[in-house]
Amino acid sequence: MQFLFYASSSGSDENRILAAFKAAATGQSIEHFTKLADLEERLRVIVEPNSIALLVAADEEELRKMQEFRDLVTDIYVILVIPDWQEGTIKLAHLL
Repeated sequence: MQFLFYASSSGSDENRILAAFKAAATGQSIEHFTKLADLEERLRVIVEPNSIALLVAADEEELRKMQEFRDLVTDIYVILVIPDWQEGTIKLAHLL
């Protein structure tokens, strides 16, 4: 099992989310990405089944960009943090 974390910014919210992820994955290595291109490149390499990717979308545009690699996350668990609760954002999130 592998743990992947993506957040384009490193504000207090993202740091708290990462800290909680680290606490839940005690003793496990977490691969941290700040650029979507780097995350996508990593997802193209073999990712073990049952791996977990925690993705923090900063805004709707970033969430749209994440859709481009949705075929790469079909065999792993995805925890998606969305920027708001607007209907359009939630619909986009469900597509991932």
